[in-house]
Amino acid sequence: MNNAHEHDFTGDITLNGGEETPISVIDAENVYFRRNSVTGNVKLINPEYVFSSQRPTEKTVPSDDIETTVSGSIEDIYVPHNAIEGTIIIDGAQDVHIEPNAITGDIEIVGEEQLFYNQLTDSPYGHGVYDAHGVGWKRSVSVSDPKHGVSVTGGRCTAEITDVTADIELIVSGWNNTIDITGRTAMVTVYLLGSQNTVRTSPYIDLETDIQAGVENTIEQEPVPASDIIETTRKEAYAGHLLGRDTVTFQEPATDRDYCPNCGANASAIITRRQEDAFFLTNTPVYRFDAGGNSYECENCSVNATPDIQLSEEERKRVLG
Repeated sequence: MNNAHEHDFTGDITLNGGEETPISVIDAENVYFRRNSVTGNVKLINPEYVFSSQRPTEKTVPSDDIETTVSGSIEDIYVPHNAIEGTIIIDGAQDVHIEPNAITGDIEIVGEEQLFYNQLTDSPYGHGVYDAHGVGWKRSVSVSDPKHGVSVTGGRCTAEITDVTADIELIVSGWNNTIDITGRTAMVTVYLLGSQNTVRTSPYIDLETDIQAGVENTIEQEPVPASDIIETTRKEAYAGHLLGRDTVTFQEPATDRDYCPNCGANASAIITRRQEDAFFLTNTPVYRFDAGGNSYECENCSVNATPDIQLSEEERKRVLG
């Protein structure tokens, strides 16, 4: 029976699995297929933009015998984990986001304005093992010391991921989301779908982008600060020399260099190592006998460019229980 169930909605909705399939969704603004959300087929008719980690299967998905029709002034539709068993047809959506491993069956796309597709390199962890999920409009999520991963789905969401020391995954799906990651000696694998999303990390996080399907997305990593490479500053080297001649060694940022003269790498933290033979009076060189030559190093070649791997007091308490 066609149109056996008709639902008229306004705003954001979530399809939680109670709808009989096949389902037809008409004129939604944004559609989000989350991981493992559809055990069946998906057909997209005349979408504007599709951001997908799954390739269309080039098979026809039937769009007749609709059991449930969802329409109205729909803004965002979220299709969560294990929501639909059967076929869903999305007709006239603006943006459609298909996260990794979202759809088990066939995917047919007809009349799209633009398809942004990027093939998965490695399949991410399952939905249930992630440490945190942020879903919706202007939602925020905060997680410390994650073990597996974090996902953000929607628009204008923020996520703060701190104290990352284990290799984790990050899925970002949607528009204008901002994610900040801090930690050390860890790898973050990023799956990024949509537009105008920003992922920012601290210097000692390794980033691997498995998927970036979209437009105007930004992945930024803070540069290693020169202070992390400097062992002794000029002020520290001069301290303690009240009166007399002595030789001191110190390091300073080489702000006039765009690449490292030592290893040739483009670098953000280049320092110069200086040595001075001077006569000191109250911690100040009043006469230099020899200023010595300069040597250079950067975050790529310096043995000092490593993060502090000692546990903080809070981290020790957490590890030891």
